[in-house]
Amino acid sequence: VMLSLLRNPKPGPWYFLGPSGLGKTEMTMAFGNELPAHVYHIASKDCDLAKVRWIKERVAYVPGDVMNPGVKPKMYLFIIDEADSMTRDAVNTFLSLLDGSGRPGNATFIFTGNAQPDDPSGRFMSRVKMLPFSKEGMSGEIVKLLTTIWVQEGGTEANAPSFARIVKDSRNNIRDAVNTLEIELMSLG
Repeated sequence: VMLSLLRNPKPGPWYFLGPSGLGKTEMTMAFGNELPAHVYHIASKDCDLAKVRWIKERVAYVPGDVMNPGVKPKMYLFIIDEADSMTRDAVNTFLSLLDGSGRPGNATFIFTGNAQPDDPSGRFMSRVKMLPFSKEGMSGEIVKLLTTIWVQEGGTEANAPSFARIVKDSRNNIRDAVNTLEIELMSLG
């Protein structure tokens, strides 16, 4: 889904929903680095009514690139992390930005969360494209990732730990598995 969106970026709202440690934020940040866009990362604790109003003002302003004054950004990317912790006022204010008729044509919104935000009416989630993240079935992919990191960081097959054990101990949590691998790499000296 993300590769398709990179090939043909279309402004719109997304919600990455799933448990902690699956790489939702990391994927979003990597996605933002590949876009010709101004990227704003907003923590949910900072996402209140005033911040949403700031976002509304921001998408109407198209700044130039300081290093290349003739280059204008094609879009904005707003990453609202842990959106399930947003205030209800912020959720309600986002409704006008996420509505098809009110959404700025140059902005993509990606919300990440472990749950859906506080919106009893369900209107917020009806305006976003939900991309579910799951721990199930990921152990093989996490082992491949750990193996790649191990080799790129100077580890060898002979001194490699049991990647499957690390994944099992982390309960398929990518962040915990990578943190454990980092400790293993530090022990190599």
